[in-house]
Amino acid sequence: MGNWQRKTLLQSASTQNNDFYLYRYLATEGFLPGYNFPRLPLMAYVQGSSDGKNQRYIQRARFLAISEFGPQSLVYHEGRAFRVDRALLKDAGDGPDGMLTTQSRAICKTCGAGHPGEHPEKCHVCGSALGGAILVHNLYRIENVGTRPAERITSNDEDRKRQGFELQTTFSFEGAGSTSRQIVRDPKGEIATLDFAQAARISRINKGLRRRKDKEKVGFLINPKSGVWVGEKKENGDDDNRPDTLRQLIVPLVEDRKNALLLRFPGRWLAELGPESRTTLATIQHALARGMEAVFQLEEGEILVEPAPSSDERNALLFYESAEGGAGALAQLVSWNDGLMKVARCALGIMHYDPDSFGEAKDDPDRLSEIGEPECVAGCYRCILSYFNQPDHEQIDRRDTSALSFLLRLAHATPSDADRMQTPGTPDGTPPPDEKPLMVDGIALPNVWRKARLVVVEEGEANEDIIGKLASKGVKVMKRPGDPSRHAAFEEELSELLKG
Repeated sequence: MGNWQRKTLLQSASTQNNDFYLYRYLATEGFLPGYNFPRLPLMAYVQGSSDGKNQRYIQRARFLAISEFGPQSLVYHEGRAFRVDRALLKDAGDGPDGMLTTQSRAICKTCGAGHPGEHPEKCHVCGSALGGAILVHNLYRIENVGTRPAERITSNDEDRKRQGFELQTTFSFEGAGSTSRQIVRDPKGEIATLDFAQAARISRINKGLRRRKDKEKVGFLINPKSGVWVGEKKENGDDDNRPDTLRQLIVPLVEDRKNALLLRFPGRWLAELGPESRTTLATIQHALARGMEAVFQLEEGEILVEPAPSSDERNALLFYESAEGGAGALAQLVSWNDGLMKVARCALGIMHYDPDSFGEAKDDPDRLSEIGEPECVAGCYRCILSYFNQPDHEQIDRRDTSALSFLLRLAHATPSDADRMQTPGTPDGTPPPDEKPLMVDGIALPNVWRKARLVVVEEGEANEDIIGKLASKGVKVMKRPGDPSRHAAFEEELSELLKG
């Protein structure tokens, strides 16, 4: 802690409006609970003048700060420019070799779900095999950063700022408060699958500059002792053993818990889209977001949506509540049998289409009629374009036939076409399974409660040898029944065992 920070903490003139407010600092360090304070942001320390005045912390929401306060970024404050030159490390060089302790994550290529550490064989959300998962190593959580005055700003700096960083958002439903699944169908077949999780873990990863030459190289070099962002090693290697030139490759990460909803598209429908899939999926993504805002009367940006696993492979859409504490809209959406149908109808109306023509256009989107004569071609800020989806403006097209056909199918699905079920997990009021899966003979069993000595396995997840080994060690193994009619009794028995 610097002298100025210590002085600010101890001075009696501190107020709640001070960026370095005493109680907020104590909550950050874990001495006070944070329930009375806003979600703890990521802060950038800005140096003041030589007399020690005007020094302060600039605060940003975590998911915004991961790019705005990225390595070597420029921050403008009170008419001056500052460069983010270091991360303020809490545990500098805490590893046995003097390096930072990092983590790894396997990201499902089908739905974008993240699996920390030694990942299981199947995704915990969609059930897809993780053999070809996207592996991201050297992840390190960034909390605060430091800056230095930038005397000169080159055109290269401005180009870096313009192009920005390559970010990827992933999520995990493990340890969430409650989960549920809803499958929406119509006579033509499955339309979409909704997976909802309360207080899901959302993570945003900064993989590096978009303009970097080697796209396979992910992360930034940092000095694990001082936290200073450093460059590549010199070819002669003369500085390898100097303490001020220690280097470690890390991938910056921020995390938060938010209510989340994953909308998964049927694989066959995705395969049939062809080369225009980016336009179709981008249009559906932002049309549904605007429809949710209208149905639940939310401000723009209170519900955010991102493609999963990435913008290049939009196999699913991840909606999450960005508002402090959550608006409760996503939980309400999945509690309605016709929640997604209402959102789709509202989205089509926002896209300047007349609701009276929806029935006639059920099987033919070309029969949709517009409301009046809107001055809108592919999209406008009165319909589905917004500040939050500027990177997708070139792909959005409200006239896209495949997107309109999908939204019309949703709009005409009836409540009886929505199948609701409890996702594999735990019933209400029972503790979630341990975060770390149990490894037996190379097989990862994710649903394990070590304190209760209990393991729940899905059909085909564990053979008799594994079950026998667990039983010999006093671990009770429960097999989740495949018959839906027996799920309620199974969940009741599981709840009794965990609560007892």
